[in-house]
Amino acid sequence: MTIKITFLCLFINLTCISQNEAYYVNLSSSRLGSDLVLVNCDSAHIVKQAYSFHDTVTKVKTLSYELMPLNYSPATYLPLATELKADGTNQFYNLHLGPISVNTVDSIKVDEKWHNIKTHFDDDRFVGGMPNRVNKKIWVSGLGTVYSFNNFYNHHELLMLCHKNSEKQAVLDAVYSYLNTTNKWFNWSKMIKLTTTYHFNNCLEKMSELWLNSRRNIVITSIISTPIGRTIKYDVTLKNASKTNYTLPGYYKVSPSKAFIKIADSLQFWDLLDTHSGRHFKSRNVQHFLLPDDTLSFSLTLNSNTGSNTIVKYDGFQIYSQLSFHNWLFGETVFYKGKHYEVFKFRELCFN
Repeated sequence: MTIKITFLCLFINLTCISQNEAYYVNLSSSRLGSDLVLVNCDSAHIVKQAYSFHDTVTKVKTLSYELMPLNYSPATYLPLATELKADGTNQFYNLHLGPISVNTVDSIKVDEKWHNIKTHFDDDRFVGGMPNRVNKKIWVSGLGTVYSFNNFYNHHELLMLCHKNSEKQAVLDAVYSYLNTTNKWFNWSKMIKLTTTYHFNNCLEKMSELWLNSRRNIVITSIISTPIGRTIKYDVTLKNASKTNYTLPGYYKVSPSKAFIKIADSLQFWDLLDTHSGRHFKSRNVQHFLLPDDTLSFSLTLNSNTGSNTIVKYDGFQIYSQLSFHNWLFGETVFYKGKHYEVFKFRELCFN
C-alpha cells in the first residue's frame, strides 16, 4: 500500500510539473537572442527551448538556462486576494521623490477563484547622456509573471503567450481582458487576439507557418550584373507575386545577399547577410507600394575592389531594416491612397 501511495504521489507530482509550461514572446532584440521561448514555469523558470524568427525559423543553440526576468514574486507585505474588494479596485501605491517606484495590487475572479494582479514600475529618472532605467512587471497569483520589461543591460519585453495548463490559460485570458480596460502600458487588445490564435499544443507550428507563409510573396524576377571598370552595375527587378498589397519599410538598406571574392587562384564566398554595413549597402527612404503583380527595380553601382582583393561576382538581393518579430505581431497595416498594405518583413528575397 505504501509503495502504491508513493507511486501515486510521484505520478501526480510529475503530471503537475509537465503541465507548468508556457510560451513567452520576446518583443525586444536583446541578449535573450530569441523571439519565442518555451519555459518551465516552476520556481527556477528554466528555458526548455528558444526559437528565432528571421528569414527562417530556427532553434537557438543554447543549453537550458534560467530566465531571470521571470523569477519575480511580490513582496510578502501585500494583502491576500481575499482581503481585496470584490470589484477589483483596491490599489496600493508607493511613490518616492527622485527615483519612482510604484506598486499596484488588484484582483480578478476567474471560475469562482480570486487571483492577485501585482504590478510594479520603477524609473531611476536619470538625467544625462544615458536613457532612464525602467523596469515593469505584472505578476498574477497562481500563474506567475505574465509581463516583464527592462530597457537597460538585460533589455527585454517578455509576455506570456499561452500556457499548457488549461485552467491557467483561462486565467491568462481573463487577465489580459482585464488589463485591456485598466492598464495603458501595452496594447493588450493585441494580446487578447494572440492568445486566441495560438494554443500551447500547436503554438510553434502555427506561428512558424503564418510567419513563413509570405516568404515568397515578393520575389526576384531578374538580376543583371555588368562589370564597369572597378565597379559592377547591379540591376534587380522584384515582383509582388501574391494577392496581398505590400509596402517596403519606411527606411531600409538594399544590397546583394552574397559575393564571391578572388583570392590568389580561388574564389571565396562572402555571406553579406552576416552584416548590415559596407559599401555594398545603399540606403533608401522611399516607401514603395506594390499591388499584386506590380514590379519594382533597383539599380546599384557596387565597388568590386575590397582594398586587397577583388569581388568578381555579386548575387541575390536583400532588404535590411529595423523591422522585427515585434513589428509582425503588433504592427498595423499602412493605409495609402484608399488601400491597406502589409509591410514586407523578410530580409533575403527568393528567386521566382
